[in-house]
Amino acid sequence: MKIMIKEIEPNKIVSSFFVLDSFELRLDRNNREYILLTLRDKSGAIKAFIWNVSHDISQRLKERTILSVTGYSRFLDNFLVIDVYDWRYAKWDEVDIRDFVEVVKEGINHWVVKLNELVDLIEDPYCKGIIKKFLNDEEFMRIFKKRPAGISIHHNYVGGLLEHTVSTMSLSALVADKYPDVLDKNILLTGAFLHDIGKTKELSGNITVEYTTEGELLGHITLGILMLEEKISLFDEFPQELGLHLKHIILSHHGKLEYGSPVVPKTPEAIVVSTLEGLDAKFNHLHKILKNSDTHQVKSFYDSFLDLKILTERSYKTSFKVFKDGGF
Repeated sequence: MKIMIKEIEPNKIVSSFFVLDSFELRLDRNNREYILLTLRDKSGAIKAFIWNVSHDISQRLKERTILSVTGYSRFLDNFLVIDVYDWRYAKWDEVDIRDFVEVVKEGINHWVVKLNELVDLIEDPYCKGIIKKFLNDEEFMRIFKKRPAGISIHHNYVGGLLEHTVSTMSLSALVADKYPDVLDKNILLTGAFLHDIGKTKELSGNITVEYTTEGELLGHITLGILMLEEKISLFDEFPQELGLHLKHIILSHHGKLEYGSPVVPKTPEAIVVSTLEGLDAKFNHLHKILKNSDTHQVKSFYDSFLDLKILTERSYKTSFKVFKDGGF
């Protein structure tokens, strides 16, 4: 039976399955070898120790695998850890992959349906055609549907990239309908679809997501441009101005040079895509940190991604009570 890390209590026998994120062979004060492990499931991470180290154990351990671990939980320097008594590699029929990786809440198919509905709103044959080139690419779609949008910041779960793309397209459709006199809905929806396609080649992995060599050396913006150029080359002809505009949307979608964009957005559609995709990323991150925080205990906290101090439910409810009681 799987015990989630967040459910582990101190001073208990623990027997469960965990992803081995990393391990390190160390020496204690008496020069005896021990191994420090970082174990993970979708609820969090925990440090663990193997104290009785045989000569070959560090050679047999492999990162980014699932282990069956038996040990004893205790506090060490105010952190919960596990002293491991026994371990082995788990068999795939023993585990449920959803215990270790989070999957987009509504499910992959839900977002694929929404994606196709949004593509149907596009009337320009070249805009719709370039998206169809990607949708009809089985290998691209296999990866696109499951890849997260990031490793740690936003939409960092299976299907996250798909959800982020569709959400950005949905917001773009609303804004385009609100301001039809200044925005080209076809280009806006197409740019929203294309802006993060490079992440299908920037990131890899199922249990543990990491950067590919291409991702490390080129980044998803450059990879996105290369992928778009490849699809454009499949057309007998493709409007040069449209291709240039779509490339600009990809290149500028981070908004500022210091955020990683080679250029800042300079067209109305590029400005909107940059604004809306950033908005969706921030909202998703805010939801994630509030969902995983005990807002009834913590009064406030600073978040580096949002660069904001966030007041929790406890904080503003306490302030409201003081106001009602005549404290102000």
